[in-house]
Amino acid sequence: MVHGALTRSEVETIAAEVVGTFHREQHGRTPGSCRAFLVEDMVLVRLEDAFTPIELDLIQTEQGKKLVQSSRRDLRALTRRQVESRLASALGVEIDRSFCDFDVRNGMEVDVYVLSRPLETA
Repeated sequence: MVHGALTRSEVETIAAEVVGTFHREQHGRTPGSCRAFLVEDMVLVRLEDAFTPIELDLIQTEQGKKLVQSSRRDLRALTRRQVESRLASALGVEIDRSFCDFDVRNGMEVDVYVLSRPLETA
């Protein structure tokens, strides 16, 4: 748990590290880029180059795109609470809800974490 006010940059760095690490544990690889942004009572995390090599092969067909989207959504539903818990612990604030979307055309994932309150930053 965090003690004292963090800077906006520190919050964003912590969030990117937590989500990037969780992504690596779940998918076996770290995204090419993982950036976080603190916006009032939300943390937005953008992961680029997020798909595995097999997913990249699958998305070459329409059926493969649907399969990747479906499997990613199902995995997210099963693991959402775990990543929310890790992020809440790292930032010292509860996560009320999170949302996620994937773009199979460019290998991007965007996660939105709604905090229980705005974080006070130094």
